[in-house]
Amino acid sequence: MIKINFNLRDAKAKGKTSVIMICYYSGVRIKISTGIQVVPKEWNESKQFLRETQDNPMAYSSNKRLNLFRKYASESYEEFYSNNENPTTTQLKNRIKERLSNEVDIRKVKDLWYHFDKFIEDKKKRVKNVGDYNNALRKHLKEVEKLINVKLSYTIIKQNNGLFYDTWENYLRNEAINSSGENGLRLNTIGKQNKNLKAFLNWSFRESITSQFNLSHYPTYQEERDSIYLSEEELEKFKELEIKEVFD
Repeated sequence: MIKINFNLRDAKAKGKTSVIMICYYSGVRIKISTGIQVVPKEWNESKQFLRETQDNPMAYSSNKRLNLFRKYASESYEEFYSNNENPTTTQLKNRIKERLSNEVDIRKVKDLWYHFDKFIEDKKKRVKNVGDYNNALRKHLKEVEKLINVKLSYTIIKQNNGLFYDTWENYLRNEAINSSGENGLRLNTIGKQNKNLKAFLNWSFRESITSQFNLSHYPTYQEERDSIYLSEEELEKFKELEIKEVFD
């Protein structure tokens, strides 16, 4: 039988500290770093998970990774146990790391569109209408993919002055068909598409599909709208007009 715990390397740290997986079996103990770092106040000691709050958006993906560590540690031990083997600490460590490495390799093999479909599936569980993502965003990304004649990837999107970014901006501003049937989207609509694109990319970061990168070069534009109102002077004239009409 194997017992698996997650502990902080330094529970009293002022900044971030590493999360360590500790496995106990047959009177021995092994420690494996999870690669996850957390501020102690964000750690739930009793549940051995990161607290999922708005201030810590990466907690969800980190907790999923901890679940993978637990799963692979348990499965690796069961493999040895089912063959009547008692693994050395080195053997068990290597088997766990091998399983984790395979998981990363499998994710890398999947292309961006595979993950986009997974993103849509996840969205459907959370919101009623996913048309902004499944229809509009998908259509615009597909059109840009055709224009650059290169299969989209996270690496291409990451570049803030590269082929995708320049084509994406030009396409939305000058080529995409707007609601009037003309070329070029309004600034607010371009901002909305950038916002939707960032929603997909942030989901990819949380799911540990790709490493996090700066998204500031995809701004959420907003056009200034004219505010229609009367000044105090105009209001006074309007009142005088109303009073005059009453007495005429």
